[in-house]
Amino acid sequence: MRYIALEEAFFLPELAERQPTSEHQQLQKRMTAEYARRCQLRLPDIGEHRLAEMDDAGIDIQVLSLTSPGLQVDIYAERARDNARFANEYLAKAINDNPDRFRGFAALPLQDPVAAVTELERAVTQDGFCGALVNDCITGPGGRYLDAPEYDELWAAVESLGVPLYLHPGAPRPITGR
Repeated sequence: MRYIALEEAFFLPELAERQPTSEHQQLQKRMTAEYARRCQLRLPDIGEHRLAEMDDAGIDIQVLSLTSPGLQVDIYAERARDNARFANEYLAKAINDNPDRFRGFAALPLQDPVAAVTELERAVTQDGFCGALVNDCITGPGGRYLDAPEYDELWAAVESLGVPLYLHPGAPRPITGR
């Protein structure tokens, strides 16, 4: 029997530098110092340390996906498109280094639904990704959930490609107006 670990996070320090700094800093502040240190050490590694931990745990394959803060923090569609391509190209190279051990879920720029479709199709057909992982909504001005009509083409592409779209839940929004 083969064991496949799903939703195995990876982090790109270079991507965090390209995103709004306040989001990444807020995430870091919610962690204990020890946990933040462990994340900074382990999440960027898609090589020998991760492979050793997989071997120790009996994991044959990991399906890797971009971790928080993810692309949903970008309020600018152009930056989200660039960052999605940047993250997915990085992940494709890492998978190519160990194709028997890693698979990938694409990061999608949901700020631009048409670009999200294009990036999903590219990541699946050219890079061999097995689907995509997205957060439950887009934050910031113009934020919306994935049942908005703007995403109908994305759902059609997911169905056409025959791949999963993993919906990662976000933190509940604070209750206001009370």
